Amino acid sequence: MQNKQAYRKARKIDQELEITSIEKLLVTAYGPEGSVKRERANSRIKDRQTSLVNRIQLRELRESLNLTQQNVANEMHVDHSVVSKFEKHVEKAKLSTLLKYAKALRVNQVNITFEFENGKSGPIFQLTL
Repeated sequence: MQNKQAYRKARKIDQELEITSIEKLLVTAYGPEGSVKRERANSRIKDRQTSLVNRIQLRELRESLNLTQQNVANEMHVDHSVVSKFEKHVEKAKLSTLLKYAKALRVNQVNITFEFENGKSGPIFQLTL
């Protein structure tokens, strides 16, 4: 019942604002595709999407190993809040924190690949833990 009400409310707002698509919303807020403002917005959106995917993958990986944030924190010798912040903001993490986290999950090897804007990939670093 709540889902139907929420859907109707969202639909009414869409109609009031005359929003027919995400593209129309983006054009209204940031201008047409290719404009500087739109490209900046697209970049921020892509960064946030990547961040969200990374957070979900880390949490799911940890949970699939039947580990809590507290378990991982104990292995890393840090407070569980450090693990929580790491999983929420992995894109801002130090490499040393990433490696401690990986080690706490009993990862054997970490591979780091550089991918450039032109589509080329750089060297792959293999770090054995």
